[in-house]
Amino acid sequence: MIAHIYPTSRSIRERVSHQLSSNTFLDSSITMGDFLSRIVLIENRRFVDDDLRAIYLLEASDFTHFSKLHIERNFFSFLQNSSYIFRFFEELQTELVDIETLEISDTYADYDEHIQILKELRDNYKRICERELIADKIFVSDLYSFNSSYVESFEKIVLHVDGYLSNFELELIVECAKYTEIELVYSSSIYSQKMIERFLALDIEIEINAINTININTLTCSTSSPLYIEADISCEMLSERVLQVAFIKERVYEYIKSGIEPHEIVVILPDENFAPYLRLFDNENNFNFAMGTALSEARFYKKIDAVLLYAENKSVQNSERLSHLHVENFDAFMQEEHSLFKEDFFKTFIEANLEKEGNVQVVEKVKDELHYFLLLKEQLAKLNNKAIIKLFLNRLSTISIDDVGSGKITVMGVLESRQINYKGVIVVDFNEDVVPRRNQKDMYINSEIRSRAKLPDTSDRENLQRHYYYLLFARAKRVAISYVASEQKVASRFLSILHIEPLKHYSDSQYAKILYPQNPKHELETQEIAQAYNFEGKKLSASALKKFLTCRRSYYYRYIKEIKEHELALDLPRESVIGTY
Repeated sequence: MIAHIYPTSRSIRERVSHQLSSNTFLDSSITMGDFLSRIVLIENRRFVDDDLRAIYLLEASDFTHFSKLHIERNFFSFLQNSSYIFRFFEELQTELVDIETLEISDTYADYDEHIQILKELRDNYKRICERELIADKIFVSDLYSFNSSYVESFEKIVLHVDGYLSNFELELIVECAKYTEIELVYSSSIYSQKMIERFLALDIEIEINAINTININTLTCSTSSPLYIEADISCEMLSERVLQVAFIKERVYEYIKSGIEPHEIVVILPDENFAPYLRLFDNENNFNFAMGTALSEARFYKKIDAVLLYAENKSVQNSERLSHLHVENFDAFMQEEHSLFKEDFFKTFIEANLEKEGNVQVVEKVKDELHYFLLLKEQLAKLNNKAIIKLFLNRLSTISIDDVGSGKITVMGVLESRQINYKGVIVVDFNEDVVPRRNQKDMYINSEIRSRAKLPDTSDRENLQRHYYYLLFARAKRVAISYVASEQKVASRFLSILHIEPLKHYSDSQYAKILYPQNPKHELETQEIAQAYNFEGKKLSASALKKFLTCRRSYYYRYIKEIKEHELALDLPRESVIGTY
């Protein structure tokens, strides 16, 4: 049997859908993540739960010099920052770089103190893992045994790779070649220099801008087809982020009109926080969201989050938020927030606020997570109720609800698009603060030390992102890009690197009409206002004068009729009244 390894489940579904029409048996297909988990065995240990991971790291950080990392050991602050530390340790593991190598690479000892602290933290955490008989991703390369029998069960393994392989992954692939035939299909571009260097280290020379088929057993390479961007690419600048929804709708209509099928169109979100905008205006149910709907958007989540915000800061705004959301058992929580964890209290509080959640999928997900979370009750016993609820909420923040039964046009992040061919591509938010995306792995050492230690640096990460967009565009027939231009927003430099010039096809007002179409039946008549007015004896501020000169109707409503805009309650006075009496 031949096994095909793909980067994502979606790319597997795409491959299977193309093969269904042929009268043949389907080969085995699994994701790279599943494949690696099957060939890497760790005996006599269980993998640590993500919640316990943070708790154990907090315990490991209990030493004098840790404060010099400027990370608070307050549970709530540490919970947020622990993810950055783990990402850094995970990168060291996947690149097979130990902390001693960082010390050697830090020629001028600029980061010596930070490196020593991280080394002590990692050693302390490792001792805790050994004590608890648990395994963590950051120690996998030290603990694993290779599952040769699984690899031998296939006569051939074909790995389809678009992006980047770490040193550990390459080590495993080379090890697989000892037991069966290994073929690696790699799509290269001018931006994949890091992988080209890694293949050269294995005495494999690949061609740039091409699909390369590499035989790992013989260390030979053949090129099947070139990869160049020949798509029709357009780019537009918009003044407001929400107008990009209209841009998407207009381009979808144009693509379908030109003969591209809906399932051959993809909307790429470099920042997936844009998804709620598109979902809000998807009245026709045209889109399906690969990332699903974040559970953090559910009313239940917002209620629990409001409780924690108020517990941390009893401000007027947080109080207003609580009264709006109607939290159940709030008084009981405030009385017990500092008490040690009580399972019955915690479970009752969660279930009481879950009762009125209207989304059945949210209810099922929360109940499932609650069940697994309570299996950790012995390890959670030393925390107070407020910390436990924060930990549970943090667990829920990583979960999404599947988008089932939606439209044919897929919405996804750029990573999900690997190994999939789309004829029509639409990319929004192509701004400098989003593309390229910043990476928290670069927090503790600079690019110079990274380069000496053979770790990917900022340039490598940016090139990898350019590589993903290059492949996406090279496989498409038509590409449409939009970005927001304002005082705070500028276009991504990737546009100039890819030699893409913005052109204006429609005005912002035309895009606005797509989102807010006017219905003649319900069009309101504009009331004519004609009134004599004397400025004598009236205080005229700079803002009032500006409003009068720019829009007299607005001046009339604000200063003559004295209709004020709705203002949120604040703890501090507004800037405009500070310094007055």
